[in-house]
Amino acid sequence: MAFARDPLSERYDRAAGQLVHRAVSRPGSWAQVSIDRPRGRSRVLAIMREAGIELEATDAGGLTAWERAFQRAAYYTFRERGLDERWSLQRRWGPRHAAGRFFALRVSPRAVGRRAAERLPARERYTANPELRSGGQGSPQQRFG
Repeated sequence: MAFARDPLSERYDRAAGQLVHRAVSRPGSWAQVSIDRPRGRSRVLAIMREAGIELEATDAGGLTAWERAFQRAAYYTFRERGLDERWSLQRRWGPRHAAGRFFALRVSPRAVGRRAAERLPARERYTANPELRSGGQGSPQQRFG
């Protein structure tokens, strides 16, 4: 199967793009958003039901399908805009709350981001811990569906 973006991530492209834009407009500062849990008749919830994905089931990295999808959309948007050539993107998950979960991004010059990553324990580094990685359908890191 050839690599393809999963439809769940694509549903978050606009919101993730807005968050990336806010982070890039204030390098070094965290830009945060609350990602609402899919509910009711939302398209995201419909996609999850069609794929047989449980709403609150978490993967090995501790993220639900909809949280993982938002994170993938943020990284995809960042790369598609060519921002990864100059900037490093850091992400941070906040606590879950009644409506969903908080997610934050920060951009820094690549050298600053590299130094920050090197200070993290290996289990928290994307490059050292495969459980932190995510991917689209057909990729080695495919999580759901």
